[in-house]
Amino acid sequence: MAGGSGGHRHLDMLVSDFANRGMKSRFRLRPATNRAILSTFDSYSKGTILIMIMHKIVASGPAAFLFVSLITSTPDRLRACLPAGIKGTDIVSAQWLKATNEVKRITVEQKLAEIKAVCKRGKLVDGRGKEVYFFRLTGCWGNPPVDYQEILRHQDEQLQKLKKRYTVIEMTCNPDGVPLH
Repeated sequence: MAGGSGGHRHLDMLVSDFANRGMKSRFRLRPATNRAILSTFDSYSKGTILIMIMHKIVASGPAAFLFVSLITSTPDRLRACLPAGIKGTDIVSAQWLKATNEVKRITVEQKLAEIKAVCKRGKLVDGRGKEVYFFRLTGCWGNPPVDYQEILRHQDEQLQKLKKRYTVIEMTCNPDGVPLH
């Protein structure tokens, strides 16, 4: 992976710079080479760039390599265990903050980090080894159906049963966090 000609040389410089400085300080592109480096990024996949960076870092020692490997691969390993229809960017909860007039959102990825989830034998488990289950809540009706109390009662029963066996992540039915009237 030595420096080649043209754009590859710029990428190799960038990778070397990141490997040498990236672990110690916030990484910044040099203004003089931004355009050339960014055009080079377009011609390489993220995986190729990551491999080149890790190749340079491995020279720094095994601890640095292990540290970077864990940081870069953990979300991918968790993503492989997510059930169909659930993405790391999906909103678990959203809360409208009156004081700032903003919505605070928590994603699946953030929630999994909070509960120290790992992928074990193809299943997501929390830090204590309990399997993780995603449950999409109902009940965000502007005008509720006639049998809404029955629907909510049934939902509560399901949740109580699931919580005995799983760590349940309750997915909001209102990802926008806007108060419903």
